[in-house]
Amino acid sequence: MINVIETPIDYKYEIKDCRDLNRMEMIGFISCDIMGKSHNESTMNHFRNLFRGITEGPWTISCNPDNSIRYLTEDYAIKFTPLDSDGMVIDYYYGELNFYTSIWNIDEVEDALI
Repeated sequence: MINVIETPIDYKYEIKDCRDLNRMEMIGFISCDIMGKSHNESTMNHFRNLFRGITEGPWTISCNPDNSIRYLTEDYAIKFTPLDSDGMVIDYYYGELNFYTSIWNIDEVEDALI
């Protein structure tokens, strides 16, 4: 008789590539960043203009070789970058100015995408 032993496998969740996010998922993450935190007046003005740009347009989505993705409007850019087992980071730019950065841990990303 053969003894069979089950060994539980420890799952490790990672985000290696953000380029498969679709537009509505990106808007969802952006909306959570806007609504879920308190911001100063300057940052809120940036977010108002940015949200108008991503919903009304014109907008462009571009994939980068570093497995990140950019959501671009006329004046703003949002960059989604994977952080492997730490989740992902979202950087918000007005021109070259990074006016806000949000870090989503792996559990928050999973909950948001359910």
